[in-house]
Amino acid sequence: MQQIGIYEQLITQVVEQNLDREQFYIGERQLESNEASVWLSRFLSKLVAHAIDAIPNSDDNRITKQIELANKLVFWLKDHIRDDQLISENLIDSQGRILTALFDKQNTISRDLIYFRIGNHLFKIQCTFYRLY
Repeated sequence: MQQIGIYEQLITQVVEQNLDREQFYIGERQLESNEASVWLSRFLSKLVAHAIDAIPNSDDNRITKQIELANKLVFWLKDHIRDDQLISENLIDSQGRILTALFDKQNTISRDLIYFRIGNHLFKIQCTFYRLY
């Protein structure tokens, strides 16, 4: 490891191999069971993001293949945990859509909100109508 500083990361085998314990003070602590799910999921999240991003960009069906890989990982988890409902409820829709808003049309406050999209950005306008007597 080339950079000196304060770290908050898991020590992987590669990190361990690159730590020069003779030249540097190495601060470390044991991973505790009550925090393991957070640390391990952060670590796996980066690996999964890298794997999904590694699907070739030139492929016309890239998004479909990315969703298929994500769902394969979900099915793998199903084989290793005992919560079928969690898995079946969390499969990704094959169209790859993202929910951007959900409003009750009967609610007077949300009824007056107008949302519009420019590119990947969602903008909100509050419209207030007044009656003149």
